[in-house]
Amino acid sequence: MSHSENIGDAAVARETKALPEYRFPLTATQLRCWFLDQLRPGDPALNVAVKWEIRGALRATTVEAAFRRIIQRHEILRTRLVECDGEPCQEVMPSVDFVLDVVDLTKVAEQERERRVDEIALATADAPFDLGEPPLIRVTMAQLDPTRAMLLIVAHQSVFDGFSIGVLGREFGIIADAIETGRPAELHDLPLQYGDFALWQADYQASGSFDADIGFWKSELENARYFELPAEFPRPAVRSTRGASVYRSLPTSFGDRLDAAARAHDLSVFALGVGVISAALHRLTGRKDVTIGTQIAGRDDVDLEPLIGVFINNLVLRLPTDANSTFADQLAIAKSKVQSAVVHQNMPFNRLVEALRPTRDLSRNPLISINFNLQRKTFFQNRVFEGFELLSRPSHAPGTLYDFNMLLIGRPDGWRMTVEYSTDLFSETTANKLLDEAIACFELAFSNPTAAISSSRMVTTATPTASTEPAAAAELARPPADPTRSNVIDVASRTATPKPYGTNATVEIPPSPQQGGVRQRLAGIWSELLGIDSSSCDGDFFALGGHSLLAIRMLARVDAEFGCKPGIGAFLMAPNLRAFASAIETLLQRRDEKVREPERVPAWELIELRNADRKQAVIVTINHPFFYYLLADRFSDNLTISNLRIPNRASIAAQRAMTFEAVCIDAASRIRERYGNRPIVLLGLCVNGRVAINVARHLREAGAQVAGIAMIDSWAPGAFKKLSPAAAFLHKWEVRRRRWTHYIGQRLSGRITTFDLVRKNGLGDALLRRWNLVRPLTEEESLLGEIANHLVDMTRDSIVEPYSGEALLFATQASNARASALMFGWEGVLDDTTPVYPVTGWHEDAISNVGAQKVARIVEGRILGIERVEREGARTTGVGSGYRGNRTSAA
Repeated sequence: MSHSENIGDAAVARETKALPEYRFPLTATQLRCWFLDQLRPGDPALNVAVKWEIRGALRATTVEAAFRRIIQRHEILRTRLVECDGEPCQEVMPSVDFVLDVVDLTKVAEQERERRVDEIALATADAPFDLGEPPLIRVTMAQLDPTRAMLLIVAHQSVFDGFSIGVLGREFGIIADAIETGRPAELHDLPLQYGDFALWQADYQASGSFDADIGFWKSELENARYFELPAEFPRPAVRSTRGASVYRSLPTSFGDRLDAAARAHDLSVFALGVGVISAALHRLTGRKDVTIGTQIAGRDDVDLEPLIGVFINNLVLRLPTDANSTFADQLAIAKSKVQSAVVHQNMPFNRLVEALRPTRDLSRNPLISINFNLQRKTFFQNRVFEGFELLSRPSHAPGTLYDFNMLLIGRPDGWRMTVEYSTDLFSETTANKLLDEAIACFELAFSNPTAAISSSRMVTTATPTASTEPAAAAELARPPADPTRSNVIDVASRTATPKPYGTNATVEIPPSPQQGGVRQRLAGIWSELLGIDSSSCDGDFFALGGHSLLAIRMLARVDAEFGCKPGIGAFLMAPNLRAFASAIETLLQRRDEKVREPERVPAWELIELRNADRKQAVIVTINHPFFYYLLADRFSDNLTISNLRIPNRASIAAQRAMTFEAVCIDAASRIRERYGNRPIVLLGLCVNGRVAINVARHLREAGAQVAGIAMIDSWAPGAFKKLSPAAAFLHKWEVRRRRWTHYIGQRLSGRITTFDLVRKNGLGDALLRRWNLVRPLTEEESLLGEIANHLVDMTRDSIVEPYSGEALLFATQASNARASALMFGWEGVLDDTTPVYPVTGWHEDAISNVGAQKVARIVEGRILGIERVEREGARTTGVGSGYRGNRTSAA
């Protein structure tokens, strides 16, 4: 995160202070999105990515103006999700600042342009949204040549669904065409806004109209076992949304055969797909009761069709299967099940979860492990306008919410079947097996529907007939997690699948002697929210009638009552009164001990950004913990991510009273005391790289297992003294030139404001501060600069002994080719073949933004040996050649 991003600019500050025009309750789907975002803030799996190709000379100014009009036309695109009086709500802002991001690829080699588009699409789709900062949509225009461009659109699912893609495409084309031709845009006024739908849904839920639907779904799903494919890798206690995908382009005859089979069996093509997929899952598992999820558009009223917003609802389909039944029998079952589900489609999924009360398990999705959707055509169909064409192109899926998500889509160039899968749990081989099995079952259903489901069993697990593609990014293979871990959810996941719906279990923790007061006060909160006597609150919160929204309200009440707020994840790990009271008690004790303890002045503080498998490696980052927060999420879940930092000015003073050698010995001692003989990787940005290599040396000397070090934009002490005065001068001005070229480019593309650009100049920033046009630096912001200056002073003249361990160097766009060629001055300290990897982003962006995924992947691959990373493009040569490969930034 850049300094200006951390502080913000005047325009954003003014926008933040603007009062919303309207406030509405969240719809059921929005509430689920909000809840998932609280569990995993910024989770890219909730991003909806769209790719369109523009053929024709459509100006970037027209594209931006068209999107601005659409955002102003649809209130939902000016909406933020915030907490109002202890529970989430949505607020419509009068206006938002939308800026089109333009990337000029016309000067890139023609054969490289598509690859660059894919890289940009991956980065934009994977970038998080802050639900409190609208618009929750961003658009990048990648100009390939004067008459061809790609539009890369990413929106958050809380404001956008698949059907919205078609609405957005139609309106964009009409408005852009009108701007280019000088005619008025022929768009009818919207009959409703999304907030009107939210109000209607809230009234509908309050009226008790769902009672019949609840009865149907409880009858349909109660006592059903959770259906899933056995995982290849140990199921983590908290499942991430990292995923990848495989696909097949199907024969040109597939669409006609699909339609013919649907007519022959008198059912919809979707119901036919459900029947075939349930048969495939039975063949793979032998289960006689298959449960799959799907989504329905939720736009029954014609007035909802022209709206952008999220209207989809999850449906759960339970299909009995039998190996001796025929495909025709299974299709008949699917027809009946789909028809019944559609009749009762208005039951919100979160209400269904509340009614069935499945065991809360952070390692699994509630009710749905395998999801299936079939679309006869893409949401947006290709359209030709007067001066340009707008074409739909396959887009990048930022992640997967399910163990498997199966998609069968009819595209303009033919039908395609895709399987997205969780890389936490499954390999590409298993995904291909599921995909091949499904395709084989479609073939049997088409050609021999009277055959038994068990006939001609599939054995192909083979090579994809089409290339594989990433879902969040191509995931690295990882060693299985320690099978002896003993947290409650992981043990439950390894011993059995969750209990049938409606048979929720609780995990009880014996109360501590001092816990009574907290527990009694917490019971009072639960009693009031759940509407039961406080003496009856000992069970599971959800089994007692709680649900997601009540849980959110409860956490707000806990914060008000105790002055501390445990996270949603901590609550869901064991959502019963005793366990949660214990968690609150622990937080209170820590707070009290902090008050009672006399002030100590440690040289370092070691904190954990993520605690994981205690037998796996530890990534120790150095200083700037907020920068490393996003990077931590890019590493495999079984790795612990910690941060060695200077916590305050007193610690700076304590270090100044020590030699740099003593400071590093102290740091090594703290790391070794905490992590013992676990493999350790040290990672430092800029001057913190100097700390990393010295701490690593002392750890090795003390017998610790240092797997390796990684340094980003880190110059060796005294490296510039080796340069001639002329070379040093040229280097200094080259860095300044690159810096200003970068930030001017950022300004021209709209990523930063003119205000930000002025602040990049020291004199400009000083004048703005003198004129009180920017707010004063916070204590934390001031401390960051002081820490950097302190470490530069301490390390400037330090002598670094040769380091024989594994080391990696990373060069961001802030470093020129000379830096890579010189190995940042580490010749003689590091091995001559130490690789230097280019990383997208300017300096700290490598760990807090677009470069984070690459840094994590390479560190895991090269240092921890999880997977080869030759595809990253780093080349190594001997120092004697004076050249370290033709490095070009991944940007």
